[in-house]
Amino acid sequence: MANAADDRRDELRAMWLSLKDDPLLRLKEACQLLSASEQTLRKWARMGRIRTVRIAGRYRVRKSEVLRVALKGDDPNGSTLHMLSE
Repeated sequence: MANAADDRRDELRAMWLSLKDDPLLRLKEACQLLSASEQTLRKWARMGRIRTVRIAGRYRVRKSEVLRVALKGDDPNGSTLHMLSE
């Protein structure tokens, strides 16, 4: 029986496979996809858990990077991300 984490993981994998281009997302958009706060995303960037791009003083995250982090699901802080790998 599938649960919400399985459904979300399947959704993210489908998105990953269907990427034809790799757009840059604003932090706010990345946070929504990862169910994380901007503060958490900035912390992960400092820790090297997620790669960001800085353009004109603004941070951006590639969509493929957001999906990589979500599918990897190795956040030690107990975020909902770890549920995606179960």
